[in-house]
Amino acid sequence: MCKRDLLVPSGILLILALVLVACGGAASNTPVPTNTVGPTDTPRPTSTPVPTVDTASLTVDDLQATVAALETELEAARTSASGASGEGEESDYDVIIDGIERKLEAAQALMQAAMGEGGEAGEDEMPPAATLTLSGDFEQAREWSWAELEELEILTAIVAGPRDDDSEAEYTGVSLSAFLDAAGVGEEAETLIAIAADDFSAEIDLAAAQNCAECMIVLDDEGVLRLIMPDFPSKNWIVDVVSLEAQ
Repeated sequence: MCKRDLLVPSGILLILALVLVACGGAASNTPVPTNTVGPTDTPRPTSTPVPTVDTASLTVDDLQATVAALETELEAARTSASGASGEGEESDYDVIIDGIERKLEAAQALMQAAMGEGGEAGEDEMPPAATLTLSGDFEQAREWSWAELEELEILTAIVAGPRDDDSEAEYTGVSLSAFLDAAGVGEEAETLIAIAADDFSAEIDLAAAQNCAECMIVLDDEGVLRLIMPDFPSKNWIVDVVSLEAQ
């Protein structure tokens, strides 16, 4: 009896051991779940720093290429902004788009200025060279270019305009007295007739003009000639004067 009692538990133990081995083997084949990697945050857009450029050294072609590149960059930024997933990302793109737009406006302004100052597209817009035609009782009754006039005496003076409420202004130009001497006024001439491009004309006392120390011919910002005639009537301050006649 005692011997049978001892054998029974041993058999049970053997069966339990086999079951455990089988379960253990099956468990070892079950894949262990790994930690799931969470989605990464969408990277915020960054603005590429623009290198400092000496704008004075840029040609019209350089500026046109810069404008085209900025337009392409702006379009790409707007496309990316339209696909932004959140308010924070949209805000970042707004900042970048604003920066590109500012650079584009500056580049366009520089290009327009360069083209207007004699660039390839601005050559046809250059004003013609100013000239002054002399007629009547002059030894040099001909067309005088501004370059020829500049070879004569240049003076600078601060004078008031012809009207009572005109303030003083500084002018630099060719001395009218020196010009009349160079042109050679005839001995019998008494009147100087100044004629503007719109056919307006005014008579000037020739002797008074010859003795005026601050009367001058200036080339203004519009590329036209003007008579600056201090102490003379306002009608003698002719803008866009094109000819002088001595009588």
